[in-house]
Amino acid sequence: MVLNISILGFNLTKISGWKNPEFKGKIEISTSINISSIDKKEFPLLNDEVLKVVFSFKIIYKELGEISLEGELLLRTDKKIFKDVLKEWKEKKVNTEFQTLVLNLIIQRCSIRAIELEEELNLPIHINLPTLKLEKKEN
Repeated sequence: MVLNISILGFNLTKISGWKNPEFKGKIEISTSINISSIDKKEFPLLNDEVLKVVFSFKIIYKELGEISLEGELLLRTDKKIFKDVLKEWKEKKVNTEFQTLVLNLIIQRCSIRAIELEEELNLPIHINLPTLKLEKKEN
């Protein structure tokens, strides 16, 4: 099943980061994504209701530091998916396909901002960026 979902908004509501300049040791990086709520929200421009997904995204460097982003995602979908998602969320469950789509959107949007913060705080980048490698030519 392919979900018919449009992104109407992605807003960060809280951005924070810190680094321990005295840290010495092995760097360990973990990522945490949490959906704290899914509600309906009036969207006057469309004269319709949309899904509002409130989330948090953290990159944890143990004692070295942390980057934390919180925000909301506004999604438009068909009425059936809209009702199903709200009904499932009452039990803190979400359709796997919907959850995968939402988590990927959060990862993509937050990773871009997180890389900027990692650069500013001089923290290691949490994802592998593409790199070029030289190939040796055989004669």
